[in-house]
Amino acid sequence: MILRYLELTNYRNHKELRLTPSPSTTLILGGNAQGKTDILEAIYLLATSQSHRTQNNRDMINWGATFSLIRAVVEGARKRSRLDILIGEDGSRKARLNGAAQARTSDLLGTVRAVLFSPEDINTVKGEPGARRAFMDDGRRPRLLAVIREGTQAIITSTNRSYFSPGYIKDALLIDLASKKGAEFVTLEGEDA
Repeated sequence: MILRYLELTNYRNHKELRLTPSPSTTLILGGNAQGKTDILEAIYLLATSQSHRTQNNRDMINWGATFSLIRAVVEGARKRSRLDILIGEDGSRKARLNGAAQARTSDLLGTVRAVLFSPEDINTVKGEPGARRAFMDDGRRPRLLAVIREGTQAIITSTNRSYFSPGYIKDALLIDLASKKGAEFVTLEGEDA
C-alpha cells in the first residue's frame, strides 16, 4: 500500500495542506508545533479510525473552524482508493470510500495500512514490563501481524530541531543517505503550515 496523496483541511495546525509523498520515503521537516505529528495522526486515523493522541474528535479541528477534513488516495497491488473522513463541529465523524458513504469510520479499516511508533512508545523498550506485554499482546493479532509483514510506507518525522530542522541538520550523512534512497523532503514552516 502506498499513500499517493494526502489533503488536510482545518485539521489541527493545518488550515490547508496538500501532500504528494514519494512512493519510497518522505521526510517531514519543521520546527516545533508546525504540524509534523498532525500529519502522522491523520494517516493513523485513516488506518485505524482512531487518533493516537486524543479521544475527543473536536481536538482535531483547527481553532475557529467548524469542521475538519482528511482526504487521501492510496494505492495497493490491485486497486486505488480514495478515503475521506469529515469531522463535524459536534465531534461526529463521517467516512467515504471511493465516494460512497460508510456507516462507520471503522469501515475503512484495512484500506490504509500503517504502523505508528511515537515517542511515547519508548516505554515499550525502557518502561515497565507491562508495557512490553501489552505491545506483544497486540502483536498476536493476525491483522496487525499481516500489516507489519506486508510493510508500510514510512514517513519519518522528528520534533528534535537539532537533527532534522532546516538549518540545524547535524547529521548530513543521514540526509545524504535518505536522498540517495529516493527520499523526498517536506518542510513545514510558519503558523499555518
